[in-house]
Amino acid sequence: MKEKYFDCIEKVSQILFEAISTREENLKDKIFEIDTELLSLLRAIGWRVMSMLLTMLITQVTTQAKKPGWKIQRRPEIKYTTIRE
Repeated sequence: MKEKYFDCIEKVSQILFEAISTREENLKDKIFEIDTELLSLLRAIGWRVMSMLLTMLITQVTTQAKKPGWKIQRRPEIKYTTIRE
């Protein structure tokens, strides 16, 4: 799967590199802290992407269900959770 998204990995890597290298002061003194912060950033990005994908799929499924005349549930929103560390 990684090969499929190589261009995206390159773009996101460049964006994060530029952001970290310009916003962080004393980078050489806290390079090991940056590793931990970067992991948190990537988890947050993953969580956001999953949220966007699930929202898109909810819309698709709801649209498909409406076509044959099915009644959509009374609540306009469906709550979902993801596992986060």
